[in-house]
Amino acid sequence: MLMSVVVACLLLLAAVAVHKAGHALAYRDLGIARAVVRWGLPLPPRMIRQPTAERPYAMVVTPWLVTGHVTPAVSLERAGELSYPDLALYASGGVIASLAAGCGLIAVWSFLTGALGPAFAWGAACGVLWGGRRLVAAVLCPTAALVLLGTEVWALTGGLHMEAAKGPGGLLAVHTFAGALLLAGVFCLCAGVFSMLPFPQFDGGHMLTVGLGLWRGERSAAVYEAARSCVLIAVIVVAVFTSVLGVLG
Repeated sequence: MLMSVVVACLLLLAAVAVHKAGHALAYRDLGIARAVVRWGLPLPPRMIRQPTAERPYAMVVTPWLVTGHVTPAVSLERAGELSYPDLALYASGGVIASLAAGCGLIAVWSFLTGALGPAFAWGAACGVLWGGRRLVAAVLCPTAALVLLGTEVWALTGGLHMEAAKGPGGLLAVHTFAGALLLAGVFCLCAGVFSMLPFPQFDGGHMLTVGLGLWRGERSAAVYEAARSCVLIAVIVVAVFTSVLGVLG
């Protein structure tokens, strides 16, 4: 059990790294330099490495390795000259990378467990997500709230509760290579979906701004806050409603 917990923690850190790498790759696609790469929570103690010729960005590392952040050299407010698909990719690169990685890992797990149909479906989803990331980003930004709510309903009503994936005990059964693949895929999907929550410092906040076309203009703050509140209330209502149905059923 202890080994399973250790492996699960390592896979969770790997899922965070995939998410941050997705942002870095999106910035590279857009020709935007990285200004700061932070690995860990923004709490002391921290080690700061200044930019060098070989590494033209600052690096900040802390012992609290449960999160990270890649800061681009161009802020969302200054990125207004980008086309809408590029601006959407700017905001959602990490989310798309997490979802694509999760689908790919679950595709491999499905193949190893003999489920060829699901393996093909998950693999196709992975290819579409990453291969068409600009188009996916353009669609995902204005529809992130619907995707978030749909995923929440799917997860609360069953989701990946199949075979060895029944509950935390099943997910922690990573003594086999296939089990580790499944857990890594679930963690990546969770990282992508969780990041779509419309909090100001989350990808979801940036995606909501881009999806509503609010990176320009004076009306941004009021419209953003109203839309964000509606999404968060809907997420809470769906969670409570589904939980109540589960208890009554």
